[in-house]
Amino acid sequence: MAKASITLPNGSNVEIEGTIEEVRELLEFYGARAGTGSGAAKKRASTKRTKGAKAPSAKSDGFDITDVVNLIKSCDDAERIETQILDKSSALNRVLLPLYMIHEHLENAHTLSSGDIAAITTQLSVPVTQPNASRALAGNASKYVIGNTSRRSGTAVGYKLNRRGVQHLQSVIAGEASPKQKPASRGSSRKQARKKVSKKAPKKAGSGKKAAKKKSSGSNKGGGVRGRPAAGKMIRDLVADGFFSKPRTIGSIQEHAEHSLAHGYAVNELSTPLRRAVHNKLLARAKNSDGQYEYSES
Repeated sequence: MAKASITLPNGSNVEIEGTIEEVRELLEFYGARAGTGSGAAKKRASTKRTKGAKAPSAKSDGFDITDVVNLIKSCDDAERIETQILDKSSALNRVLLPLYMIHEHLENAHTLSSGDIAAITTQLSVPVTQPNASRALAGNASKYVIGNTSRRSGTAVGYKLNRRGVQHLQSVIAGEASPKQKPASRGSSRKQARKKVSKKAPKKAGSGKKAAKKKSSGSNKGGGVRGRPAAGKMIRDLVADGFFSKPRTIGSIQEHAEHSLAHGYAVNELSTPLRRAVHNKLLARAKNSDGQYEYSES
């Protein structure tokens, strides 16, 4: 809240207290009424400051950085700004915030130096020192700002927010921006690797002979016992060899495989591949006089 005292032309002293805008309007009004001569109203404004904060600096164009502080505290987005920026630890967003307020509420008519930004953040009780603000503006904030001159020793650079910076702050205030994940350190990656290894199921203990025996007795991908072709492949081979040029029962197929091919198949192992061969038009089947199915070339 700003305060001001003025002396009217009739010698009366009047004290005013209100927002910066209200005080300024009253001062300008009474100053115009009183004229610019010796009887002009004497103006003296003071602003309550945070204990230990630096005094606000009035810029050469008449712009006071205290205006930015008050805008941040009183604008429509004040609560979201406090939650998403002032209460967070991101120095980048704190540095960009004053520039965003000038862009959105003061028609982007003023620039701010790193010293101005440091003073504003100090008054907001989230101080970013001038050296840190300067490093941020030259570093990770450089893609969001435009400087009015090149950085030279002894010369203060004035900054404005560019379009990308406006979009960034809008998303931050809306709560849409998520902080970039830091790359995992070597130590954390090792911990994750150890964690993955520990999740693997332990191998069952067993002698090498038992494991080898179990492996040799297992089924292959085609569905047959290791060392012999699957029943389906065996039947297709018999079709290709002309075995089904004569009608064959499932029993005769089983017997031929056992005696001529040295491969043993159970009847239920042969029935399904034979049905598939019939469905695929490789074989035809019909019942004989004994009521058994006989399979022959289609």
